Amino acid sequence: MGGAHGSTAKEAKEAESMIETLDMTPLLKDIEPDAALKVICPLFVRMKIKEEESIYGPKSMQPDDMCVVESGALRLLTKHGIPGQEGGTELHRYGAGDVLGATQMAQGIESVTAAKQKGGKNAAKNVHDNSPTDVLACSGHDVVLLVFSLEVYEKYILDGQEPAHEKFRENIATLTHDNCSKWLRRFNFFDSLDQQQLTLLAQIGTFLSLGPEVEILKQGTVASAFYILLHGTLQVSLSDDKTEKKDLGTLQSGALFGESALLGDLGASGRRGLKVSASVFTQTQCLVLKFNGVDFKQFLKMHPHCQTGIEQVMKLRDMGRLQALQLPIFEGLSQSRLAVVLQNMETITFGSNDYIFSCGDKGDFFYVLLQGVITITDDDDQVLAKITRQGEYFGEMALVSEAPRNASAIATESSTCARLSAAQFRSAFMYSPVASAEFELKAMREKSSCNAVLSHPFTSAAFKAFLETEHAEENYLFWDAVRRYRTEALELVAKAKKTADAIKESPEDAQEVLNQAALNLGFLAGNINDLYVDTSSKHQVNLPNKMVKAIAKKIESAKETDDLETTNVTPYMFDDAQSEIVKMLEQDNLKRFAQTQQFESVLDDLGSYIMAKEEHNLNLEAMRMPSTQEIDKKRSIYHTEATKFRKEFQGSMLG
Repeated sequence: MGGAHGSTAKEAKEAESMIETLDMTPLLKDIEPDAALKVICPLFVRMKIKEEESIYGPKSMQPDDMCVVESGALRLLTKHGIPGQEGGTELHRYGAGDVLGATQMAQGIESVTAAKQKGGKNAAKNVHDNSPTDVLACSGHDVVLLVFSLEVYEKYILDGQEPAHEKFRENIATLTHDNCSKWLRRFNFFDSLDQQQLTLLAQIGTFLSLGPEVEILKQGTVASAFYILLHGTLQVSLSDDKTEKKDLGTLQSGALFGESALLGDLGASGRRGLKVSASVFTQTQCLVLKFNGVDFKQFLKMHPHCQTGIEQVMKLRDMGRLQALQLPIFEGLSQSRLAVVLQNMETITFGSNDYIFSCGDKGDFFYVLLQGVITITDDDDQVLAKITRQGEYFGEMALVSEAPRNASAIATESSTCARLSAAQFRSAFMYSPVASAEFELKAMREKSSCNAVLSHPFTSAAFKAFLETEHAEENYLFWDAVRRYRTEALELVAKAKKTADAIKESPEDAQEVLNQAALNLGFLAGNINDLYVDTSSKHQVNLPNKMVKAIAKKIESAKETDDLETTNVTPYMFDDAQSEIVKMLEQDNLKRFAQTQQFESVLDDLGSYIMAKEEHNLNLEAMRMPSTQEIDKKRSIYHTEATKFRKEFQGSMLG
């Protein structure tokens, strides 16, 4: 399809009628009027599109053709070559003088040029399903287009020697880059770029339009390109050898992905980058801007302010991914504390065979694997463990024991980790029951304390099931009930005191709040007593008689007062009884449980270390589970920083 150089009066008249519309575009810029009329205009073909019909089709435009709207209006939709189908999201409208398809034609030109350079035939033409979007004529009027085909470009313009040919080639390239730079301007981390710099960036970008359920990135493959989602929704998923595919969430317009191509040492071929840590699929029709990783890295080196903005976006995404994995180590942290931990973590990349730390080093960081493989070895280079799953962590032992590293960590392949400094690690985790339990379980395995086994969600569930087989489940139920009572009671007291303080101008009302809290506290404690302590209880646990009487006396005395300040019922009133039951479990049941295959399997899931040498001594005192009082005493609230982080994480990436 396409015209040819005008040679008849009819063709000359047709070309003359087009010149007014084409002059409204950049296509004829700097081309002499006479040359534009005789050389360029005759190459366009006038075409009519009926209302609500697509401009693409066997008898109309092809995906790599370009057109100018002469009259009427067009709608740019997130559709993929299904003429007449409604329901697509409208992105833009075009009117008289607007140019469409310049970017797709530029891609076609590159394909033609590459084929010529290789001495072969042009690659197969794009199909409409791969065009950036679908374009329909608006309802109410037919649309008239001036169409310029890739076939005509290849025949008359590509190797044309006339000045008009050269200028026309330049104008198409400029128009393509301008379109791309308009998209880039929407992203706040490109705000500091001027038009010339945006045009330079646009030159290395390529538009991709993809239908639903298309895999853009595949987990485990080497990343060589970086992407920006311009429109649509993407699904991010993760799978490993032990679990089925797990959805990590979605990416919306403005999201960056494929950043592994920027973090790895790509080299000229782009084949030495990091492996992709998660698969990315299109969930809806999507418009994506793709950059070659090597080219984009070079651009960022020239414009470090852009790199800083993109790194911040990538950090927020990585931390969001960690949060989505719901790692057990994070389970014991409050939302505010977790937010601060994620904010303080930094992403770092290691090349293949890089040492992350060595035996004898001071413990300065805690690491969580985001992608890659890490090998843990002793000082004789014997392999102790391999860290392969996203979310596995390492390097905590030296921080917990405050001793030099007793193992080395080496990146087996290009790998990315999130890391937290020693000070931030201790502040966040050392008074978290779940985290402390996990550290102890990984290091001590079957020698772990009963507190550690009970406090970790994995081992706790397995231990409960084991106790049921030994008809001792009431001991676990009591331990768990006291744990939940303590948490609820502390929250109840704190809330009552805060409310009373807020209304202290009205003493009677404030006292009423405190009195009601005391009654509620007595009710909660009474339930624990009735279910597990009282001698008539169906699930009575085996406590010393003196302890049973002391608990009963406190609960009875609480009925005589409703004063929160003087009541004998406190959040910690069952702690001694709980410790007694833990001691009993440790003596009677724990050793047998530690020998079961079920316990061994849970330890394997935790990625526990197997110490290869006796001299790998640990500071057991530093690793012990903290007491409940210690945890509450050290508990910190980071509301200001947590709020700031959440706002950044939830904020739009678009400017």
